[in-house]
Amino acid sequence: MHPKAILICTTRGIIIQRNSKHAFDNYIRTGERLTDDDWQSRFERKFNHNHDPGNGRFTFGPDGPKSSPAAGRRTATVLQEAAGRTPRVRPIVGFPETGRDTWRKAHDAIFERVADQFNTENGLKPGDARYMDPQLMKAWAMVESGGSKDAFLSDPFQVNNIGDWEDSKLRLGLEKGKKPGPALSAHAALRWLDKKGHNTIVYKNGAKTTVYRGFTYTLYNYNGRNKIDSNGNPHKYNYVYEIYLLYYRQYFS
Repeated sequence: MHPKAILICTTRGIIIQRNSKHAFDNYIRTGERLTDDDWQSRFERKFNHNHDPGNGRFTFGPDGPKSSPAAGRRTATVLQEAAGRTPRVRPIVGFPETGRDTWRKAHDAIFERVADQFNTENGLKPGDARYMDPQLMKAWAMVESGGSKDAFLSDPFQVNNIGDWEDSKLRLGLEKGKKPGPALSAHAALRWLDKKGHNTIVYKNGAKTTVYRGFTYTLYNYNGRNKIDSNGNPHKYNYVYEIYLLYYRQYFS
């Protein structure tokens, strides 16, 4: 290949990667999903207090959206319209949802409802350590049961496997040996996951405090299997890696 062609390909790859990052940042910030080409066709966005939250452009004049009482209402309208155009939970790359595989999209509304309920109950917003994106719930469910229709439809998060039973799960509404169904599975799994991420520290003077160890640590503990896989890593490490891979792949595929 001609050196100039290599340079062009390399540069194009950098541009695509950079645009993917900006498009992902925009989604986290506004809830609006853009393709790389959509992003490239727009003005550059700035994270600055002098910008229009509806479109990200700088506003310097006293009559700009920042000083307008209607700015917040316009922004809310933009976000509502964007949310109406694009479903919040989308297919996971590598897990088809057409034909005989339509069962993989059966719980999308449940993932949204359970994630929203959890975030509201705990006062969580995007960017908070414990915030749950319903799309991440779907990636998590695919790793747990996406290869088995029966498992996905009866306990998508495998939260009530008989071999993993603990009596404390009774408080989550689970019953030993009984398949919970998708709604209870999602509800119980998310709260069981959150419990796994909190550790109680006891100080020498007897005082106690509870700390949250972070989402990756939480997922490690949800799976908890230290068995070494064929790649030489503990299974729980591969488990977390696969969840993150499926979740982020949608933004860079």
